[in-house]
Amino acid sequence: MSLVRESEDGVLDLNAVASILKVQKRRIYDITNVLEGVGLLEKKSKNNIQWKGIIGEVPKSDESQNIKRELDQLLLEESNLNMKILERKEQLKSIEDPQHTQLVSQKKKK
Repeated sequence: MSLVRESEDGVLDLNAVASILKVQKRRIYDITNVLEGVGLLEKKSKNNIQWKGIIGEVPKSDESQNIKRELDQLLLEESNLNMKILERKEQLKSIEDPQHTQLVSQKKKK
């Protein structure tokens, strides 16, 4: 969430996000596709997304703002956990399938 807060108008460059977080761009796209699917962000252009938050939200009190912030944080944590799950699945696949490991190694060398 700090990247969103620091960005202008909540717009993020996905290439920059992948670089800052030191993860594969593919993983960033996996997460953004999920968040876009549930209406929390929208694509502005090929590599740029904008955080929308919860659709139809109307701030009514400090309590509702606190709940919204907590929900946003939990959604981000969920996304981070989903990314870790995908990474672990790739690691497991590499362990179980030596050919997969060899293909990944060859791609990294290029």
